[in-house]
Amino acid sequence: MRISSHLAVAGLALMLRACAHHQPAWEPNAVITISGKPTAALSPGQSWKEMLARAARVTVAHGHRYFRLTGFSRAGAGLAPGSDIRIVMLDEKRTRDDQDAYLLLEPGGA
Repeated sequence: MRISSHLAVAGLALMLRACAHHQPAWEPNAVITISGKPTAALSPGQSWKEMLARAARVTVAHGHRYFRLTGFSRAGAGLAPGSDIRIVMLDEKRTRDDQDAYLLLEPGGA
């Protein structure tokens, strides 16, 4: 009985290890589309904040610090809840509209 419980724990550990992964670093200037479906039920302001946070998490997960939104202003004008956004991931801030993912991920950042 003791061996089967050890095998069960070992099997569970292997399954959990398979779920954990690190996103590969993407080249600077890579363009990514981020789905807005999870924000469809939010207000426009809440949706914008959530999409900025999602973009920041994706940017950092892929080894970058900054990102630029394409097609939207800094304030999110024209972004309807549930809409996708496209970002360009950057290693350095080039314009005043480039977003700092590290700052957005700090408590109260977005």
